Amino acid sequence: MMPVVLHFNADSCPDGIADIAVALGEDVKGLSKVEAAKRAAPAIRKLAKAVGLPTTLAEYGADPQLIGVCSEFAAKDGDLPENPIATTIDQMKDFYKQVFEENPD
Repeated sequence: MMPVVLHFNADSCPDGIADIAVALGEDVKGLSKVEAAKRAAPAIRKLAKAVGLPTTLAEYGADPQLIGVCSEFAAKDGDLPENPIATTIDQMKDFYKQVFEENPD
């Protein structure tokens, strides 16, 4: 979920997310903070693949029919109010769909 959520939040808090991209070896010279931040998600996916971790929920064998249930559970998460952008249940469903399909943002 992290790459999808970081990409979603890149416009609202680019400084910290751009730091993640830099820490993962991305060349962000000459890019705006937002452009640099948007390099974090692919860098995380690349690292996961390099160390042999699954990058999709499908690779974990998760059932896409659970997207609705997972989204409802996530909507009740106590950390959600801390997210820089208010998130709707429909957006959460989209996040889960992206993670099932490895939609690269």
